[in-house]
Amino acid sequence: MFDADLLDMHAVLGEPVTPAAGAVFHGIFNAADVDPIGAPSIVGDYVLRYPIASATLAVGDVLAIRGAQYRVVADPYRIEDGREAVVQLRQGSA
Repeated sequence: MFDADLLDMHAVLGEPVTPAAGAVFHGIFNAADVDPIGAPSIVGDYVLRYPIASATLAVGDVLAIRGAQYRVVADPYRIEDGREAVVQLRQGSA
């Protein structure tokens, strides 16, 4: 029951995520600019929060979100009660 509620929440609050291999799922995509070195070097910091029951992601996986390609660059880590995960992304498939 709780997993169904979580999937419903992501379907309403999130957006479709299309992996290169696997089924489309919904996740909450966050894009923020970070300045790791100082002006003018600004890079995108992209994070995806998703229900673990909806996808199994690993480093190197390619996802399409909002018409752009993103690559998983770090292992997902579980948050809250362990039914959701967060994964760091970089724009581009290479």
